This record gives sequence, structure tokens and C-alpha cells, in this order.
Amino acid sequence: MTSSSSLHGMTRRVYGGEPSRKPWASVVIPTFRRPHLLREALGSALRQEEGPQYEVIVVDNAASEETLKIARGFESARVSVYYNDKNLGMWGSIEVGVSAATGDWVLILCDDDLLLPGALRQFEAAISRNQKDRIGCLAGGTALLLADDVQPILRPPTVQLPFRPPWRRMDPFPVPPGAEFEAVPKLCSSIFRRDEVLAVGSWDRECVGYADLALFLELQKRGLLYGSMEVFGSFRIHGGNDSNPLKIWDTYPINAAERLLVLYGEGCGAGGVKLRRQIESSYVKGLWKIPLSSNFRRQYAREVLERLARTKRYRLLLRCPWLMGVLGALFRFARPRAGRIVQAFRRVAGDRG
Repeated sequence: MTSSSSLHGMTRRVYGGEPSRKPWASVVIPTFRRPHLLREALGSALRQEEGPQYEVIVVDNAASEETLKIARGFESARVSVYYNDKNLGMWGSIEVGVSAATGDWVLILCDDDLLLPGALRQFEAAISRNQKDRIGCLAGGTALLLADDVQPILRPPTVQLPFRPPWRRMDPFPVPPGAEFEAVPKLCSSIFRRDEVLAVGSWDRECVGYADLALFLELQKRGLLYGSMEVFGSFRIHGGNDSNPLKIWDTYPINAAERLLVLYGEGCGAGGVKLRRQIESSYVKGLWKIPLSSNFRRQYAREVLERLARTKRYRLLLRCPWLMGVLGALFRFARPRAGRIVQAFRRVAGDRG
């Protein structure tokens, strides 16, 4: 029987009920019109055997009957489904899930990502090894999965580790304020202490696509961020990712980058300098790698130059948007040809192997 409890006035629970025992962790899955991916994500969340008690909360921004059908198909008492009567966006859905969560720890599993078998057991073991310290977030490595619609020229690494471990063998290890990130930690491989997330105000929605990074930086400043060399989740790289360069101007607007750098990046020492360079680089690459009209490229180059860029080589490029247009044309001409050459080499190497 479907319950209809209400949350925040715009959200209602349409499936599942309160867990019979308080769970150690809550896995929150925000979803929006991707049932084929949701089925895989939910299945991975339910394959956590011999681990701590946990619940799975699916928050649907589309209030789709297909979501309800998928959840019921698993026939698991762990699962509950919430419908948003209004599209609250990804971060709004995540906040709904965190509010509904009853576990002390929360893991955010986007509907296009996967949780590896035994991940919650590994998280619990790692945290229990370090009970003397207050851990607000434990972030580990992520397996990278390439979808069929993504064909890079050079094969990317199969695992991404967000932090460089300390010289002495220690896991988990603290990520002190100012320490550099090797990569932005992925939500599917990070678990958060729920009360610490609520204490810092949850995810800063005004940072838009940078909201996850803002939370990691805030917890790092407070000495609550820890890293691990364990791999906990799989991040799917596909054309629909919000991190896709084609979406950079919508998902990562310049005012959001400014907010991130001013509120969360300032005072972070070498880590803050590296972060700024990485963000500047993403906009510059977007301006020449993405097919744009000359007016659009000129407008955004001027905006990035005036509001964001400090690195000398990027400022030089931004002053010459026509040059970025030429580089982009050369890139689009050469890329498919280079890709065919690389694929031919791979076939030859495979045949010899």
C-alpha cells in the first residue's frame, strides 16, 4: 500500500515507510527521467551484503510512474520513493533526501552512477578504524566507466583518486586545510556525516555545478574531510553528464565560479591556487573546444577575462578569441582523424597480443 507522507510541502512519500531499525547509513538517489539508469543505480545500492544496516531513498524530480514501478520491482523493504511535485533541481532533490534520511551517514548516488558491492561495509570499517577523530566526510577513489557515446582519443585512467595520500601508510587519512585536490571527489564514492552536512548549511545551490566541490572545501576548512585509497563507487562518463564541456555555461556559470572561489577557495593556500587554475582552464578549453559563434566566443572570453582569469597564459588567449576559434577549427578537423589512427594502433596491438 502506498503512503503519502509530505515533506517540505512540495514532496510526498509514495512508496515505502520508516525503517524498522535505525540504519547506519542512508543512500539517497536523486533521479530525473532516466529509468534505464535508475534501475542500475538502485540495483547497485541494494547489493550491499554483510554490511551495516542501511536504507535507500529515491527522490524523483519528475514524479514518474516508471520510478515507482522500478522501486516496487526490487521488492525491498529498504527502499522508499519520494515525488517532488515541482522540479527542485538536483541539489534540491538531494536536500529532500538528506532531510528524509534517518541514518547518521548519508551517501549521494546520482542515478547514472553505481555503488560497488561491499562499499558501505568498507566505509563503516574505515570510519571505525579512526574513531578518535571527527570525520565529517570520507571520500575515496572512483572507478570511471566510459559510455558508448564517449570515445576519447587517449584512454583515460580507470580509477580516479581525489587526494594524494600521506607518506606514511594510513587509511583513512585527514585532508588538512589548504591541501591540494588531485581531482574533485565523486559523490558516489563519498559518505557524509549527516549532522555535519546540516551544520554547514548543506549544499550551496548558488554554486550550481560547483555545489559539491563547495561542500568538500567547507568541510576541509573545518578539518572534517578525510580521504581513502579504497574505491567505493563507479562514475559513468557519458554525453548527458552535467560536467560535459558542452554544458559548461549552463551548469557552471561564471558567477557560480566566482562565488566558489571567493567563499570557499580563498585562504586555501596552494590548494586554492591550483583550484583557480583548474577552473580557469575549464572555461578556456570550453571556448575553443566547443563549436561557438564568434560573437558568443568573444562575449564569454571578455567575461572570463574580466571576472575570473588571473593566469598569464590564459589571459593572453582570452584577449584573442579569434585565435581560440582557429584552434577550435583545427581541433575539430584533427580529432576524428587522430581517433582513427589511435584505434588502428589499438587493433594492431590487440592482434599482436
